[in-house]
Amino acid sequence: MVSQQATIDFFAEVFDIFEGNLSNLQKLIGKVCESQDSVYLESEIRQSLLERFDLIISEKDLREELRVLVSCSVLIRTHSGGYKPLLPLINQEYFKQKDDTALAIECLEEKK
Repeated sequence: MVSQQATIDFFAEVFDIFEGNLSNLQKLIGKVCESQDSVYLESEIRQSLLERFDLIISEKDLREELRVLVSCSVLIRTHSGGYKPLLPLINQEYFKQKDDTALAIECLEEKK
């Protein structure tokens, strides 16, 4: 519990840096994985991106984005090969503030 609180406190201090370094697609992936402390498979993430945001992303591109999110400590890779939020509270607080439609439009604009 102490280490989790320290991480949340640290996150609050570096919020601007964190936000500035994630792409819109990475933020959308964060929104897909924000809701609960459950494991998300790559196929489920791709399906959610399609259903929620009408975004089609290749398996290769998704893996690269997930690798970055793991490196940034947004997600962790589980032993079963899925992904889950490192700290669900941070994902819920951060990603719920982002407007779904605006992020999806910006993401599509970046792809052009």
